[in-house]
Amino acid sequence: MQPRLWKGLAALGALAFTPRLKLMVSEVLCGTPTPSDEDVVHMKEVLGWSDSQTTQQTRDKIDRRFSDQVREFLDKLDVCAESGSVKGTADCMVGSQGFSLSIAPSLIDGAGNGALLTGFAPKGSFLTFYGGPIHNPWVSDRGVVDKNGYILTQPNGFLVDGRACSQDPGASSSQSASGWTGGSSFVGTTQSMGSMANHPTLTADQNSVFYLITIDTEQYPKEILRHIPVSYAQSPITFDERYIYAMALVSTRDIQDEMVLLDYKFDGVYDKAPEWYTQHATQSKGREQMKADCREMVERTWEAGSPSF
Repeated sequence: MQPRLWKGLAALGALAFTPRLKLMVSEVLCGTPTPSDEDVVHMKEVLGWSDSQTTQQTRDKIDRRFSDQVREFLDKLDVCAESGSVKGTADCMVGSQGFSLSIAPSLIDGAGNGALLTGFAPKGSFLTFYGGPIHNPWVSDRGVVDKNGYILTQPNGFLVDGRACSQDPGASSSQSASGWTGGSSFVGTTQSMGSMANHPTLTADQNSVFYLITIDTEQYPKEILRHIPVSYAQSPITFDERYIYAMALVSTRDIQDEMVLLDYKFDGVYDKAPEWYTQHATQSKGREQMKADCREMVERTWEAGSPSF
């Protein structure tokens, strides 16, 4: 028997008929490892594509586009990183690719720091990653989730803990607990600024959006992989860490020497939204609410009779 398969069967045996198994089933059914159809359609609009391809064909086309952009970004970053400093690397990236991101005081009252783009990024550009350790949906370390304003839920249900790449005072103490091996090396770097982007007070101010991309680690040499600020904190459900599903921040319009802003989309959970949150244009039911509805359905099905495996 293959070691990876044996590892998987052993893990399933240990989880049999436990609450954690129920959560795993829920996440497998309610999550998706690829960008949602809604996200694909929106990105198609951002990129200005008007072809008549199917949603899957468009999804594949977008994946190829961002795979190429990310590779070019990382190749340039590897050269610029030879400067040996965060500022030197950022300055080099402005000259190399036309822009870079850095931490700067936010122009939004009470928002603290934000992500400042220096230079010019055309509409549809890969800007940065939402950096940090990626946790399985059933993560048991409550310290990762509880009172953590930097948790980002991906379309596949996995959680990214952005504290390790932010200026959060508690970030250093959270790194070991969250399984993060990147230390503080990515704090303030142009490739890990996703967690620093602020929520706009006006809808018109939004200039970016998150999009789930796939990183095939076997396509990158080690010297390039070291610049990617995301990694699995635990083995994914497939026990295959070759592919990393990461959240990329993409510009939705031309951006020049301004703060990077994106809609946090707390729609569907307004009763839990903080006071500073501003609801923007009418949105479809939020992804979190849709997943909550799906989980409720799984819960009802489970209570009606435990599934047999």
